Amino acid sequence: MAEQTMRAVVAEAYGDPDVLKVTRLPVPEPGPGAVRLRVAYVSLNPVDVFARQGRWAAPLPLIPGVSHDGVVDKLGAGVDAGWLGKRVQSSGNFGGCADYSIAKPGTFSELPAGIDWKVGAVWRGMVGTAWHSVHTAAQVQAGQTVVIHAGAGAIGIVMTQIAREEGATVIALCGGPAKIAFARPYGAKHFIDYRATDWVPEVMRLTNGRGADVILDGNGGPETPKNYDAIAPNGLVLVMGATAGREGRGPDVPVELLMKKSFKVGAMSLNALAADLKGRDDDLMLDAVRSGRWKIPITDVVELEDVPALHARFERRETMGRPIIRVGGDL
Repeated sequence: MAEQTMRAVVAEAYGDPDVLKVTRLPVPEPGPGAVRLRVAYVSLNPVDVFARQGRWAAPLPLIPGVSHDGVVDKLGAGVDAGWLGKRVQSSGNFGGCADYSIAKPGTFSELPAGIDWKVGAVWRGMVGTAWHSVHTAAQVQAGQTVVIHAGAGAIGIVMTQIAREEGATVIALCGGPAKIAFARPYGAKHFIDYRATDWVPEVMRLTNGRGADVILDGNGGPETPKNYDAIAPNGLVLVMGATAGREGRGPDVPVELLMKKSFKVGAMSLNALAADLKGRDDDLMLDAVRSGRWKIPITDVVELEDVPALHARFERRETMGRPIIRVGGDL
């Protein structure tokens, strides 16, 4: 007999990590064009934290888990029968922190052969964002110096590997000695502990006073204006996230400073680019991941019951790489 209820991590209100409770809910049914997944693993995506805090548009009650994978076990009306039993990744659908989730039309794709369950929960958003930030948006070139914020974070580590492949020198900004030690094997040439020292003078020293050609910033927050002091003439500051907060990011870039230093400020969103990209470079990225040329920095693998504690660790900036949550595990 099919299961009638399932485990789920639910927030009935926005707030601190303790609003997340592990409970039992009815197993959901897929609507037209949707599929139901038996969930394998869930990535801890910053969007899950923002949604739980109320900083991201997500209705209540909220089951976090916007990036996850699993096996299709039930089809909604109109879905091709060939999807039944397939391994898929779900992106853009909350609900992964539960035994079963619903993937809406157009938001799920088959996991490629050679991508295991753990990597499958994280790879597309992480690697796609890193590759298109470095290669498509910033167009990093050999000989350039690239500063990467959150150098011990998941996307920062993959960006480091890609920028290094392009022939760039990477300066990684990390929050403390433990994070520097974690990030060191991934290929940055220089590391700066931004908690212990002002990173801008260090960047200027390492570049002989010129500044960085490219700064890749997924943090945002109050440190953002420092990018404009550390960028070289004709350089690019590229923003692709705001894990340190959207509020209090400092003033807009002064036009006078832009003209004086002749640099550019831009932003990159993988979702916004998706329609134009049409899967461009997917095979290249897959080959790099499958071969191990780009290492995927999965760190902790925690259980569903540990999700509230994991959110708390993320807020304290104690996580490194990309933690994932085991739900059904290797199905």
